[in-house]
Amino acid sequence: MRKQLALVILILIALFSSILSVSAGESATQSGELILRNGPWHVGDEIEFSILVHNSGDEEISTFLQIEIQGDYSNGTPIDINSGNSVELISTFISQYAGMFVVNWTVYESTENLTGNFTGSTEIIIYEQQLLFTEIYTLNYDVDDGFSVNWGANLSAGNSRLISAQFYFLTDQSQILSSEIEMILEPGLRTSNTILGMAPLGTYKVKIMLNPINWSPLSSATDSENLDSQLSDLSISIKSGPTPNSPTIGDAVSFVVVLENNGPIETGSGVIIAVDGQKRLLAEYGTSSINSASEESLQINIDQWMSTSTTTLEFIWLVDDYIAKTNVEVISSDTKQIVEESNFSINWMNLTIGAVISLGIIFSVRIISARNQIESK
Repeated sequence: MRKQLALVILILIALFSSILSVSAGESATQSGELILRNGPWHVGDEIEFSILVHNSGDEEISTFLQIEIQGDYSNGTPIDINSGNSVELISTFISQYAGMFVVNWTVYESTENLTGNFTGSTEIIIYEQQLLFTEIYTLNYDVDDGFSVNWGANLSAGNSRLISAQFYFLTDQSQILSSEIEMILEPGLRTSNTILGMAPLGTYKVKIMLNPINWSPLSSATDSENLDSQLSDLSISIKSGPTPNSPTIGDAVSFVVVLENNGPIETGSGVIIAVDGQKRLLAEYGTSSINSASEESLQINIDQWMSTSTTTLEFIWLVDDYIAKTNVEVISSDTKQIVEESNFSINWMNLTIGAVISLGIIFSVRIISARNQIESK
């Protein structure tokens, strides 16, 4: 009899424990459907899953949301829920492939002595990565602001995206960041105009790069534009000279020339040469770089003047492949010719005697001719 009573007590304890377990396991209850946020989704996107959970038990519980897609799992951060309260559980998942997939989700509940769960499933479509393109349409130059670029960005259908647009000046030695802009792109074409400023010395190209922020396009977006022929507005002029004004052979002669750079970039170093009308090289001078919208005066010294008459003196400024020229007419004087003319003298006595003799001969001939005519008559 006692054995039977003990058996009944054990059965009652087991049943009571089972009831407690079920009751405790039902303390975390589902209060809403699983929500998928930030769609549509593309490969590489972070997908956010959310569900509302209520604590219907008498004790505080800790819960988290687990997501499984094709055998890959992602667990959300565990959150404590006080008795009678509801919270939103969140779990994120990074998509790796395109297609339609089944999403299996589970809410895990844990206390000191009990772990329970409830589950569900849904479907999701993940698209291929979006395409991102950029293009430079025109490069413009302003004396005050320097370069500006008119450009466009094109984003294929899908989500709006955050990007960083970076603009560079390219030289032979480096890639120099000129400007950086963050913007949100809507699907489709967007055009903008961005001021880049003055180009550094040696710049030959402008480059644009669009960098995605927290997402992955199918390919990189970049474009560039050459700065050929930007040394297009250089000039050289004569400020003063020659000194002396009418040089003679062997004289040292000087001129002052003005170099102007009205183009969009620094000139870099160059050279000035002076040649006369017979294309003889008279002087050669190196020039330093000149900033955009600037000018510089330079004295050119010719050690030995080589012309004896009026000649056209030409100054040529060479910078890379660009050539600027100017010329001036210089009246030369010949030293030897001046000396010979100053030493020449006239013998007036001999000139007078010669004139008298000539006149006497002329008169004698005329007298004889007249006498012959009279005798003939």
